[in-house]
Amino acid sequence: MDQGELKNAVLSYHKTVELKPDCAEAYFYLGSIYNELNEPDTSIAFYEKVLQIDPGFYEACYNMGNIYYSRDDPEKAIQCYQRAIDIKPDFYEALHNLGVSYQYLENADLAIAAFKKTLQIKPDYAEAYYNMGNALHAKGLDHEAIFSYQQAIGIKTDYVAAYHNLGKIFYGLGMQNQSMSCYKKAVKLKPDHTDVLYDMGLLYWDQYQLDNMIACYEKALMIKPDLPHPYLNLAIAYKLRGDIDKAVSCCRKALRIQPDFAEAKAYLVQLYQHACEWKKIEKLSVILDKLNEKALKNGLKAPECPMLSLRRHDDPCINYAVAKSWCCDISKCAEKQKTVFLSGNERLQRSKLTIGYLSSDFKNHAVTHLSLGLYGLHNRDEFKILCYSCGKDDGSYYRERIREKCDEFIDLTGLSNLDAAKRINKDKVDILVDMMGHTKGNRLGISALRPAPVQVGYLGFLGTTGADFIDYIITDKIVTPVNHSPYYSESFAYLPHCYQINDCNLKIAGNNFKKTDLGLPDNSFVFCSFNQPYKIDSLIFTGWMNILRQVPNGILWLLRQNKTAENNLRRGAEARGISPERLVFAGALSIEEHLARVKVADLALDTRTYNGGATTSNALWAGVPVITLKGNHFVSRMSSSSLTAIGLPELITTNLEEYESLAVSLARNQDKLNAIRRKLAENRLTEPLFDTPRFVKNLETAFKKMWNIFAAGQRPRIIEVVETAS
Repeated sequence: MDQGELKNAVLSYHKTVELKPDCAEAYFYLGSIYNELNEPDTSIAFYEKVLQIDPGFYEACYNMGNIYYSRDDPEKAIQCYQRAIDIKPDFYEALHNLGVSYQYLENADLAIAAFKKTLQIKPDYAEAYYNMGNALHAKGLDHEAIFSYQQAIGIKTDYVAAYHNLGKIFYGLGMQNQSMSCYKKAVKLKPDHTDVLYDMGLLYWDQYQLDNMIACYEKALMIKPDLPHPYLNLAIAYKLRGDIDKAVSCCRKALRIQPDFAEAKAYLVQLYQHACEWKKIEKLSVILDKLNEKALKNGLKAPECPMLSLRRHDDPCINYAVAKSWCCDISKCAEKQKTVFLSGNERLQRSKLTIGYLSSDFKNHAVTHLSLGLYGLHNRDEFKILCYSCGKDDGSYYRERIREKCDEFIDLTGLSNLDAAKRINKDKVDILVDMMGHTKGNRLGISALRPAPVQVGYLGFLGTTGADFIDYIITDKIVTPVNHSPYYSESFAYLPHCYQINDCNLKIAGNNFKKTDLGLPDNSFVFCSFNQPYKIDSLIFTGWMNILRQVPNGILWLLRQNKTAENNLRRGAEARGISPERLVFAGALSIEEHLARVKVADLALDTRTYNGGATTSNALWAGVPVITLKGNHFVSRMSSSSLTAIGLPELITTNLEEYESLAVSLARNQDKLNAIRRKLAENRLTEPLFDTPRFVKNLETAFKKMWNIFAAGQRPRIIEVVETAS
């Protein structure tokens, strides 16, 4: 009815109650009409009059409950629904809404009980199954939630919301194929559903299908141009494509729509790092620090990710706080599963330990280049080696080599975190090594379920995870001195030399490059730094320019990652009085060809806040000395660890002035540089850094120490591996 008809109805029913003051039905209809007229208080007054006349008028109780619920008063709504149910126990609509009200109050148990009663009365009530799925998910009972959503869809085949939520649960469980199937069905039913398009874009991101990811967000923005989150994710997609300018533009659009969008500000800092936009970083970092501080103070997740924290701050206390805030959500999700994995006493007596390596990077990836020799060198009399892959098969030599060298290679893609954890536990893994930490594609949700008695973080994320479910971190006393232990959730497992494994069989291509083959002047002194641009900051770049100023034939050889960074670095050189032509940029090559290329350099210059890890090892393996500046946290001390382990501590500096002076001295004194290069050539195969079998033996000793502590019923503690003379 329109407004005129409603008002006429009001007049009619008022006349009725004048004639029949005890006519409950007339008061009921007045209550309903006034609710239609958006006069809830008047409506409630008439419903209460109904109940004074007829206390058994359950529809009045029900309608009052609906009004209270719409006014964000679930407690009063519950009272009304319960009164209706007391009068009419089979009133399934009231039972359903009772459950929805309990859900509003985050009382999942009572909500589920109400939905179950609803379905006993009306088994084909799709909405009850849907809302029960929501309540089950809130309790962390995702497998039961999946069943509920599927039941809802079975009854109501065009139930878009059920498809969407089912897809989100599959996504959270790591079941990407099932998730995508649900999202596609939802979008087919409702093509303009921006929330589904957004979540589908996230899934395409995980699958690195950037074109599809961009298409989802662009479509969502065509429907609703004022959505900030799609713009942020578009920025991520364009950054992954190497188009930093477009990425920055999208991030700024997100912030124009929502100026207080903290995550967008954090990502903009990342983009500026990749673009070497140092002045913009400086200004925005002040804002981001305040946003982090506010979030952490309120017990919330920091806007910046743990990896960005490592890049921006060399304070391990800050890094720990950020990482811990990100792990809290992961731990809460795991707690909701209410799954406890037990290890039988018979495992304590076994002579052979089962080690499980968990990674999404068993592919052509820097971490795999370093660790390739690890899996086959374990002593099979004492260890069984299982590799659990959570990443896509790239068909590379590296993945196939790992598959061949471990005892069993298990693909966990498509399994939920819980099912993956069950598989690991079923395999009786004694020590689970998480090789991802907070890096992209991690499955910390698996480790959070504690499928193994001892859990270790290693190599992929070079800092604390902040997780209470990771017992140890493989490290050394240079990258993590003992006084840093308060800023780590893990106990230190100290190896005697460098924390970082290297592959002593890493091949160097046979290319006999000359400088001119690579665009370098024949008579130049080549300084190189093949770290990614985000590691280059204003201070270290100024230092590099100071070095070039004092070495007239010096050339700085850098990695070409994106055109924006290249242009900014050239402009930065010119602003510091150095010709932009003295910066030469090199494109991507295979690791074998890259190593052959690096050999042409005379001296490698390390980055400051975030050192080279594999980059430093690659230069040393190719025979090129590396100068580093020792910092205050793990990633700013990595090269110091590598140089110590190869017997070249004289290349470690402690301040920028010392760093510049050493680089200039070596460039000017060929005899001194040659002596260091000879020493490097001799140490390369005699010192610990590239002695992979020696590293693995020490790592095994660490594993045995960890296990002995666990077997003795003791808590994890700092352990130290000390080599014995062979």
